[in-house]
Amino acid sequence: MTIKMGSAFLSIWLVAMVGAGAALASGNLTVSYKVIPSNSPVPGTKQVVTPCGWSTLGQKYLYYLNPTTKQTETFEFMFWNENGNLVTTLPINFKCTANSSLTGWYMQIGDGGPPCTQNSSCTLYTYYFSLASNGVIPNLTPIGTVSPSPLWTPGSTTVSTITSASNILVTPHYSGKFGPFFQKWIMLGATPSPGPILSVSPNANSYAVGVYGATATPLCHPKPGIKNCT
Repeated sequence: MTIKMGSAFLSIWLVAMVGAGAALASGNLTVSYKVIPSNSPVPGTKQVVTPCGWSTLGQKYLYYLNPTTKQTETFEFMFWNENGNLVTTLPINFKCTANSSLTGWYMQIGDGGPPCTQNSSCTLYTYYFSLASNGVIPNLTPIGTVSPSPLWTPGSTTVSTITSASNILVTPHYSGKFGPFFQKWIMLGATPSPGPILSVSPNANSYAVGVYGATATPLCHPKPGIKNCT
């Protein structure tokens, strides 16, 4: 059976379909995965652009087989930068209705080297992360004070952890050059600190990111069909 349409009716139908498609896809979601502190893409990943809609994204670990060393490199999830907002949920349930950016930030783990001892350079390494710039700001410290104070040189991004103290307490700069507000410490291999004081184990190597954003507190992040936030 052949169905014929008048040219006027066909034109109206095509306009309606194009309009419906535009309403459904009103923007794109750009997703990328990057490494702290280099700000480079996680090896083996590519930036992906998809039409807006509900997306469930995120893996705790990303793996890359280095073709030169023949070794598998492992990268551990730290946090998301969602349009300039800090999100620590994994996986993330994300919905966009306009052009949006989502960057998963990871750190490489298990890259070799002997464990530190009290006779070697056990260190806390810190990084200043700007949500607005979407990256680590080199040579800028997120550290405001350290207790015990002799473990840290003011202005440095590192803290010696060689001490007999039970814990090392690190207080951030609460207002930052690229922030302007401190939001949270994110420590490799640990649950994000609920408060602004970072507690670090002595005589061990540790890695922590001080995250700065445009708001004084982390934003609410709802899940699909759930009114409360995480």
